[in-house]
Amino acid sequence: MKKSTNFSAYALLAIGFYYALETFQIQLFDQQQSWQTLLILFGLAFLIGGHFDQDDNAILPGILLAGLGVHFLCIGQFPNWPEHAPAITFIIGLGIILRSAKTKTGSVQGFILLLLAVFLHSFDSIINGLGWVEQGVQVAQKFWPVLLILGGFYLLFLKKK
Repeated sequence: MKKSTNFSAYALLAIGFYYALETFQIQLFDQQQSWQTLLILFGLAFLIGGHFDQDDNAILPGILLAGLGVHFLCIGQFPNWPEHAPAITFIIGLGIILRSAKTKTGSVQGFILLLLAVFLHSFDSIINGLGWVEQGVQVAQKFWPVLLILGGFYLLFLKKK
C-alpha cells in the first residue's frame, strides 16, 4: 500500500477488534476467535485502507486474505462448499477481476481463473454424466496440468510483444 501508516492503523484496529470480542466475551458468530477471522479482518484492513488511500494494488491482497478466511471458516460448516483448489482459484480470479474493474487491466486473466475454478469444482460431476467418454477423460485427467504448465510457459516466454 502507498501509505503504510494508514494500513498499520487499520491493522491495529482489526487486531484490537479481534481481541476486544474475546476480552469482553461478545459472541457475534461461531468460531469468531479463529485464525480465519484474523485473515478476514486483515483482508478488510487492506480493502478499507486501499479504498481511503486510493490504492488499487490493495484490492487483490485484500480479496485474497478475506476470501481465504471465509473459505477456511466455511469449509467445515457447509457440506457442498468447494474443495481448496477450486475455491482458492475462484478467490484469486475474483480478486483479479475486482482489481481490473479499477485498473482496467487483467480482466481476461480473472475470467480465465473463474472458469478454471468452475471446471475444477464440477469436473467429477461432468465426467460422471458423460460415462461414454470416461476412458478418454482418464487420459486427459492425467495430462491437463501439463497443458496448463505449457500454456503458462508459452505466455511467459514465447508470447512477448
